[in-house]
Amino acid sequence: MNPQPQRPKIQLFRGIVLLIPTILLLFVLFQLFPYTGIMVIIVFPIIILMNAALIYAILKKAGKDHVRITKRRYALSLLVTTCVVVALFPQSSGTHIVVQAIDGFNAIRHLGGVTVDDLKLKKDKSGYVIGDSSERYVAALYKFRQEIPMDGSFHIYERDGNPKFDPVITEVGQIPEKLSGFHKVMWWVLGL
Repeated sequence: MNPQPQRPKIQLFRGIVLLIPTILLLFVLFQLFPYTGIMVIIVFPIIILMNAALIYAILKKAGKDHVRITKRRYALSLLVTTCVVVALFPQSSGTHIVVQAIDGFNAIRHLGGVTVDDLKLKKDKSGYVIGDSSERYVAALYKFRQEIPMDGSFHIYERDGNPKFDPVITEVGQIPEKLSGFHKVMWWVLGL
């Protein structure tokens, strides 16, 4: 029996398996950085198609190479597709997810420099949060959590309420529940 007709099916299976981390990473990043806006409808399929094309090209090059070289190509495809997902992940705020993560970890690292003034988000004229203000805000929430008024006058993210989200804080335990995405991770890290 000739194993040659089976090869395209095996390569297709391997390609699909190598595409699974892309989909999982998109899901995780969407949970951590949910403010993708309408761009998610356009960008996610583009990311998946680009990564499928990259995986196909890398596997096509592998051909009948030695097994060790093929494993390197698998690792390369995972690395490249991960970079594509992170680089192209959309954010409606305009601040890239890598910048948000760096700002978050800097706010955690420099918790001593966070002041009560950071409990007030800095926004531009259109209402978008400026720079690392939201990450410093989360660090300030954690640092000054015992000083926040719990009489219902404090609204998380300085938002008004709507049917899907109640921003009112009446006890410290509500703060991490009402944080969004990456800010929950920041709170968790601050609590370690």
